[in-house]
Amino acid sequence: MTPATANYKHCRCRPTSPYGAAPVVVRRGLPTRPEIRRAAFTLVELLVVVAIIGLLVALLIPAVQAAREAARRAECANNLKQIGLACHNHAMVYGAFPTGGTGYWAARTWNGTVPAPFDTQTWSWGYQILPFLEHTDIYLTRNDYRVTLIPIPGYFCPSRRPPTALQGGYWASWNLPRAQADYAGNAGSSSEGSDGGGIYGDGRDGVIVKLGDVLPVRLADVTDGTSKTLLVGEKRMNASFCQTDQQPDDNDGYVGGFQDDVVRWGAAVTPWGPLVPAPDVWGPPYTWDTFQPCIYQFGSSHPGVAQFAVCDGSVQTIRFGIDPVVFQSLTARNDGLATPTQATGN
Repeated sequence: MTPATANYKHCRCRPTSPYGAAPVVVRRGLPTRPEIRRAAFTLVELLVVVAIIGLLVALLIPAVQAAREAARRAECANNLKQIGLACHNHAMVYGAFPTGGTGYWAARTWNGTVPAPFDTQTWSWGYQILPFLEHTDIYLTRNDYRVTLIPIPGYFCPSRRPPTALQGGYWASWNLPRAQADYAGNAGSSSEGSDGGGIYGDGRDGVIVKLGDVLPVRLADVTDGTSKTLLVGEKRMNASFCQTDQQPDDNDGYVGGFQDDVVRWGAAVTPWGPLVPAPDVWGPPYTWDTFQPCIYQFGSSHPGVAQFAVCDGSVQTIRFGIDPVVFQSLTARNDGLATPTQATGN
């Protein structure tokens, strides 16, 4: 046996040919091909993946909510823009801004077969400007009930509620559904003409006034400047019930005469504290002991701010923490304290 042959035998190898070509070595007990290892997550890896997904969702949800609120706030601002332009067009056509009407439970007044104009119309500014918002058909409808039943989409802030007609509740003033509104006219800062209930004052230093007590306001009467005086803004409400029950400031609807449904005030000093913009209330139904000052205030469902149409046709944002004296000067049209609305935004 040659040394080479001895090596083959020792290694249990055999030549591939009788001519001594390179041998193929075969080792018993070892795999002849690579083994395939099955891939799988361990428990730790799975927990890490779940934690990462949870973190991404936690970061994404606030961003989505913020984007949605920004869109709703922009839509609300557009509503106020259209309302402001409608009030301006009313002033151009009739020589004065619309009024707040005459008070609670007012019936619509007519001149023959057409609704009476602003200077004798008992229904409020929200009804008076309908022709300037392309709602002439509703304005001319003969049936009062049908008019009061139909919500006007542009009178609702999408951050608070969809277009709504409310019926029932402790504070219900009507047995039938009543179309509401989320915006109120600026009735100034004076408490002259207060009734101790839904009327803080008759609007004598404001822009939207009580018909019969104060003359309608012309553009020339806004002596502090149209860019420095508020016209219409979002009103503070009890958001817990704004889609279910009528509340003391949400029962007469947008047609209701001059009272807290359709106007609000701004005053630095009152028995209940300053009347400044504030966030919506989330709580039990109002009582006679708890509705003040909320029913007199502007406010909103937006985080930190409320929005206003200004007498010059612009829309401005005012933060909830505004100084009461500054806000009062913005609601009074003729106090001689001209405060730019741009300085109060957020």
